[in-house]
Amino acid sequence: MSASDIRRAVAGILLALSLAACGDDPASFELQTIEKGAYSGIVLGAPLVFKIDSQAEWDDFWARHKIRESPTPAQPAIDFAQHSVVAVVDKQESSGGFTMEVDSVTEQDAALHVHATRTEPGPDCVVATVLTQPFHIVRIGRSVLPAVLELSVTTSSCAR
Repeated sequence: MSASDIRRAVAGILLALSLAACGDDPASFELQTIEKGAYSGIVLGAPLVFKIDSQAEWDDFWARHKIRESPTPAQPAIDFAQHSVVAVVDKQESSGGFTMEVDSVTEQDAALHVHATRTEPGPDCVVATVLTQPFHIVRIGRSVLPAVLELSVTTSSCAR
């Protein structure tokens, strides 16, 4: 390999690294839903994102999430060498009709951006009077970055 070939290879590598560091194009993760529903044992005053990177964290989260179920259902197996788990749990509500949906997860600017949508029942919706804690738990590729919740809110229309 000649000196000019080495210079071109180094220049190409440096260009690729500088473009990757720009942060203009976020990397998206494929999402696999683990569980989604309206009743979590985690009771909060505001929506919160949990990023789970180890079996010990997963055991703790699952125990809290399923505290109201007896016997506690077996937790799904996760290979934490290959994956992370992201869970968004909504604040506790006094009625049904609320949902939480993880729309996308992207890596950008040294953070894991968790984009989620909270859907609230509209004024024409008939809902049950029951305590709910809407949640969505997803598996993603492994990431070491801290999670940041980016929440959108929408209202469902139940008018006929």
